[in-house]
Amino acid sequence: ITGWLITIFTMHSLNISFQGTVLLNEILLLYVCWCCKKAYVKPTEYCHLKKVSLKSTFFIVIAAIFLFIMAGYVNACSMIVFQNLLDVSLEEISGHPLEAMIAVAIMPALIEEVLFRGIIYRGISDKKMAIFISAITFALLHMNFNQMPYAIYLGLIMVLMMEASDSIVTPMLMHFFMNGIATLSGFFSKG
Repeated sequence: ITGWLITIFTMHSLNISFQGTVLLNEILLLYVCWCCKKAYVKPTEYCHLKKVSLKSTFFIVIAAIFLFIMAGYVNACSMIVFQNLLDVSLEEISGHPLEAMIAVAIMPALIEEVLFRGIIYRGISDKKMAIFISAITFALLHMNFNQMPYAIYLGLIMVLMMEASDSIVTPMLMHFFMNGIATLSGFFSKG
């Protein structure tokens, strides 16, 4: 019920391109719940949802800033060939900071990580293949050729960070901080 109320709140105030993002995340969440129910497993257990220390969170923030800068370089290289649709999308929501943070930073960090680093990665027994498949499907989800190169790169890094910490919370925090930085930088660059 809370999820649907958040969806109604964000759908009411966001433009059509971000309404699609919210709906896609809702569909992904339903898929994750269905997969876990079918396997008779709790998503928190299957995805290794474990606490992360404050010290680790500090290092995650530092890594997110570094990876945000690196993703910017990869993005700049991909803009030689592909149009940057992300900046256009972020400009469209510049008047709605709370809704933008929910739609761009919070929901994807939670739902996409459970799907890609949880269900998909954990569901493939060959871990080398799992790393590759989870990163590629994460990139394809973005449906934006400009974002795909750095989404693959970030997908690989987030799997490695999850494995190092044995908790899906690590890539969730990383994803949240990176998308949050992008969203906030869009607001501050306009102001």
